[in-house]
Amino acid sequence: MKNNFYLLSLTTNNYSKSRDAIFYFIKHFVLILIAILGFSLTSLGQTSLFSDDFETDKGWVFVSEFERGAPIGGGGDAHGNSNPTSAYSGTNAIGTVLDGDYFSSLADRAYIATSPTINCSGYSKVILNFQRWLNVEQPAYDHAYIDVWDGSAWNEVWANGSEITDAAWSLQSIDISAYAGNQSNVKIRFALGATDGSWNFSGWNIDDVEITGTATPVGFGQAPGLVFWQRGDLGVTGTTPITNWADQSGNGNDAAPAPTGPDQITSTNMNNKEVMDFSGVGLNIPDNPRINTGTGYNGDERSMFIAFHTGSDVTTTQYLFEEGGGTNGLGVFVKNGKVYVTIYNNKDANRLTVFNEVSTNTPYILSFIWDKGALTARLNNNPFTDNTGNGTITTLKAHSGDISIGFTDGNTRDETGASQAGGANYTGEIAEIIYYDKALTSEEEISLNDDLGTRYGINVSFDKKTYYSYQS
Repeated sequence: MKNNFYLLSLTTNNYSKSRDAIFYFIKHFVLILIAILGFSLTSLGQTSLFSDDFETDKGWVFVSEFERGAPIGGGGDAHGNSNPTSAYSGTNAIGTVLDGDYFSSLADRAYIATSPTINCSGYSKVILNFQRWLNVEQPAYDHAYIDVWDGSAWNEVWANGSEITDAAWSLQSIDISAYAGNQSNVKIRFALGATDGSWNFSGWNIDDVEITGTATPVGFGQAPGLVFWQRGDLGVTGTTPITNWADQSGNGNDAAPAPTGPDQITSTNMNNKEVMDFSGVGLNIPDNPRINTGTGYNGDERSMFIAFHTGSDVTTTQYLFEEGGGTNGLGVFVKNGKVYVTIYNNKDANRLTVFNEVSTNTPYILSFIWDKGALTARLNNNPFTDNTGNGTITTLKAHSGDISIGFTDGNTRDETGASQAGGANYTGEIAEIIYYDKALTSEEEISLNDDLGTRYGINVSFDKKTYYSYQS
């Protein structure tokens, strides 16, 4: 057995004080200009994919009493509030009967406004933003909807859950990523109906529609070697608990409850992002030749990134991720105040393990690279400081058994090579997992860690890089 250590150092350029002063002036000049002219800015990290203030015809299709024009009030005489007397901006808006109430006894989605086609390909987090002035009776009687066309079917993304009686314009934002993310043929549909035979309200008024998206970072969705990519804010079905966590790589490696899934929550620990909250539950990804077993399997290279937040217990053995069984496999787990990455063949005959200290209630980004016998790992961009091992291992042999997130589904091996029984549930939060069947370069690892650190509000400094490698 031998220990090899590698060092890679990158330093940032030092800018002169004069250049800093110029940048400072430009930044604040732009901010002042924005304030004076009243410009609106798309949310940080979001790109505007489509916008319409309805001052010109951009190709919306209207059915029945949905129309584009200047609101002039009216309606709401008996129930709810009247229509607005002006658009939110400019002259025009769209709405149902702009000068009165919608009709009684309407069929399902009798009034419709459908947008032109919107190209959202290359964008993962897609948000529908619009100004709303809506009056509609409770859904036991009348119905208002928003649907999204994903290229093959209409999908309901919003419906009135109660009576709504708007008396002013209000900004609405709806996450439509599940149906619009990375789709090239997206449409938005506002609809009204069915309605009952009695009370009438003034209905929909809509202005300043905008679709924004977060670009899928190069190195994530489109990177060669990407096998699966789970994000807490994308592709989630159900919430408490979830019933499916869809793979964002396009490879169909969805994570399913085993048998109960985690809850999806918005975590103040992870920059107010949506995450999976694990506590005595777990998820499985089925066997796959690019991960653990099957025709074409190759265990020479792997790369993995996990954004997670520890709970109040980092002493008990808890698995964030595990694949394999009692003979060959790979595991990432917390135990005795440390986080471990271990790869093993032939039970404990051939094993590599690297580990680093962790604290309770703390956010982390863990990355590791496995490259034909060399195992490197980093925690919040700091190299793992300790290692242990046994024998020689240059490739990870095939290993059947479901791939597990948040627990171990059956026997595995710990950092000493001892058998670890199934269970070992993780009791913290997992925000994102990215898995490759290739060894990424140091530059690619840096880029991904940087993206994850920014996304989850974790301080990941790249002024200097020190890479640690343990090789059998």
